[in-house]
Amino acid sequence: MRSLIFPLSLVCAASPAFAVDWEDLAKDGFGVLEMTSVQGEFNGCDFGRRIPLDNGLIFVCSEYNYNYSYAPDVFILKNVRDGRLKVVIDDDEYDGTVYRR
Repeated sequence: MRSLIFPLSLVCAASPAFAVDWEDLAKDGFGVLEMTSVQGEFNGCDFGRRIPLDNGLIFVCSEYNYNYSYAPDVFILKNVRDGRLKVVIDDDEYDGTVYRR
């Protein structure tokens, strides 16, 4: 059985046209909780798509957003003020949920 490690409540929708502004995220109170990468090809998000990460977690998308890259970096961010989480893959924010395998 897979266990949910934390639900994501992302405030901003991802947009492949705009890269994440790390300075703004830091000013908003977000810091890197964990850094990993996608196992193999990343074809963006589609509702329900399961994306295995190298650290043993699985990211399940809850939006559609196309982006292609091979083994891109993944940053799981946490807000130090209110505990909100964000997932950044290949410099784009994505909505979804992270599970342990």
